[in-house]
Amino acid sequence: MNCKPGDLAWIVGLHPSLGEAEGRIVQLVDAPPVVYEGEPSWQLTKRVDITLVGNGRLGDQRFYIGESVWFYQLQDKYLRPIRDPGDDASDETLEWLPVPSRDEVTA
Repeated sequence: MNCKPGDLAWIVGLHPSLGEAEGRIVQLVDAPPVVYEGEPSWQLTKRVDITLVGNGRLGDQRFYIGESVWFYQLQDKYLRPIRDPGDDASDETLEWLPVPSRDEVTA
């Protein structure tokens, strides 16, 4: 699972016809995930409204370019959480090069 209840999350990896939703930030309901089409999914606190940029299919429904659609939940695989990594997290960029000492820094 990528997300936890109540997370803020990026929408990623949707079908190209749903491209207008790509990169949006959503908030998940503070409740356990539900199952949609056999996969864990999260209820959203606010629905996502988009206009399709291509033809597509969602479950048994077909959608066509220019149609307005919305959804109240998304499968976990399409979400990446935005959260505080915690006190034990490290910044990997600091591991790429040695950190200069105070004596090496010039003004």
